[in-house]
Amino acid sequence: MNDLIEFQYQYDKNNRPLISGLMLHQALGIKTPYRKWFPRICEGRNVVGEDYVTSDIFVRRMDGTIMPNPLHDHSSEQDKEVLKADKWGRALPLLEDIYNFEDALLAGAMLITFLKNADRVKVACLAQLVNVIAPIMTRNGGGCWAQTIFYPFMHASRYGRGAALRPVISSPVYDCKDYEKVPCVDAAASVSEDGDVTIFAVNRDMTDDILLDCDLRAFGNLRVKEHILLHHDDVKAVNTENNPNEVAPVQGNGAACENGEITVKLPRLSWNVIRLGEYSPL
Repeated sequence: MNDLIEFQYQYDKNNRPLISGLMLHQALGIKTPYRKWFPRICEGRNVVGEDYVTSDIFVRRMDGTIMPNPLHDHSSEQDKEVLKADKWGRALPLLEDIYNFEDALLAGAMLITFLKNADRVKVACLAQLVNVIAPIMTRNGGGCWAQTIFYPFMHASRYGRGAALRPVISSPVYDCKDYEKVPCVDAAASVSEDGDVTIFAVNRDMTDDILLDCDLRAFGNLRVKEHILLHHDDVKAVNTENNPNEVAPVQGNGAACENGEITVKLPRLSWNVIRLGEYSPL
């Protein structure tokens, strides 16, 4: 593995930073169950109290709050001590996953799939919205920022209203580990009650921009109201409290609609929202 793994960490009573062994196990994708894996990596190569700790019931978080130690499973006796200290305390900071730009593209592709199957998928929602496997992150006493996956969800929620349209798509294809002839472009569309049309499109090509041509003559004389573009040169880029706009939507350019036919460039590895409305001459 050549990529760095980003963790949220706590401090022990000696002010040493700690990361969760369970979270490390999950991030590395270890197939061996955690209860068997952790003792195995500690045998003969790591020193308890120096390389890892298992005895601290409480730890201090980065914001100064005292929390039960989330580094490993508690025994019944330890759980009893935790309850004595604070029966109605805060939940452990678990599963506060960090999502990168690559995840945003996947989220967009999933939303397109939902829209294309709206005749069968009547409800699709996020189980958690803040901090825990969520699109919004916060810090106690600190700021609030949107993760990369927030934007496709926001766009689909805001503009994917009315009737869903299933487009007929002709696209270049590629082969991957599990599938052959996967379309580089996937797209869905919706038409609102007032006749506005919104196209959601993902370009999955890793190297090339793709020109999208759409025939919308059946919807009357339309004009391009907006092209929203989410793109980053680094698929591993993330948003943080200190840099909340590292991955954020910008206004695309070059989208044009003439006589009901729209053309727009989809940059490589990008999420696109093209909004069209009725043309009203001055």
